[in-house]
Amino acid sequence: MTRYNNSLVLILVLALALNESRVVIGRQHVYVGNDLGEGLTLNLHCKSKDDDLGTHVLSYGQNYTWGFRTNIFFTTLFWCNFQWGNVSDSHEVFNARDKEMQDHTNTLWLTRQDGLYYYNHDDDEYQLKYERRKTKSKGN
Repeated sequence: MTRYNNSLVLILVLALALNESRVVIGRQHVYVGNDLGEGLTLNLHCKSKDDDLGTHVLSYGQNYTWGFRTNIFFTTLFWCNFQWGNVSDSHEVFNARDKEMQDHTNTLWLTRQDGLYYYNHDDDEYQLKYERRKTKSKGN
């Protein structure tokens, strides 16, 4: 009977864990938009440990989106490399351990010249999350 009780407890614990994390396990979407300004093209290359989404060229006003399911271990992580002109940067765009991202199925980003903006659902506005890193000139 002990083996049976241990198995039953394990099944109940797993069922409760899955029930508690159903938002995280659900389908997620990430949107990255080019808000750099007229005539500026954004080269975007996004990936995770398991998935390389390739390079995408976005004209001003365009966005790139992808959907996925997060894993039950809260380790799903996506980042993107951003490049336009002589500016190049890399940032995390989805982390399953981030409470804000857990609570919403859509994670929205806008690339602007001063940095990367994250859509804060609670405040209903885009907020600067990552300031653009200063680039060095080739002579330095």
